[in-house]
Amino acid sequence: MTAVCFDLDGTLFDDRTYVEAGFRSAAAYLSNKYEIDTFGDMVWEYAIRRNFKTVFDQIIESYGLPQEEVDYLVSAYHSSDPELRPYPEVETILTNLPKECQTAVITGGKHGEKKLRKLGLSNVFDEVYVAPDNKTSKRQSTPFETVLKRLEVCPKHAVFVGDNPELDFYWPNDLGMLTVWVRRQETLFQLPESNDARPQYVLPDLTLIPEIVNILKKTTD
Repeated sequence: MTAVCFDLDGTLFDDRTYVEAGFRSAAAYLSNKYEIDTFGDMVWEYAIRRNFKTVFDQIIESYGLPQEEVDYLVSAYHSSDPELRPYPEVETILTNLPKECQTAVITGGKHGEKKLRKLGLSNVFDEVYVAPDNKTSKRQSTPFETVLKRLEVCPKHAVFVGDNPELDFYWPNDLGMLTVWVRRQETLFQLPESNDARPQYVLPDLTLIPEIVNILKKTTD
């Protein structure tokens, strides 16, 4: 039995739509309360840091705002409700996976179930693990170990597919999973210096995932 576990944001859909809507919502909150325009600064900071919480910390510092505003900005960010669409190849690759291959989503982002519903991907995966809902993160082994246990698949028979090497691959590599970096043309992420977080495969999109699974099956059978 094999399994493919996918990250969600930036892997199964273009999360720039979600991020932009979130920043517009957060910027609108500050504009209404303080009459300042911070949207451009948020986008610039995110391009550098790729972490919306860190962006808000920087905005608070730059504009001399009360630190407690960070929580309100996070809430405003997640209150946005943009239309989401999966990447074009998602439906095809899920259909083309071997029949005995199980699938899962492991996401470190909030509202994972809601995003899947908006993407039309509810009830598509055998397991969905939303780390914030379980008070964990992908910087811990727990999400990966939990999903593999639920699927009853050993790590060497499992693949993890993600878009952020530093966050996505340390624990899958440590556990013995096969790791695949979907490095799309628009990505801002770089190959990490640490070998511990480096993926075993790098692909431009998800198209070849079924082939990767077949390779895994041949080498582990």
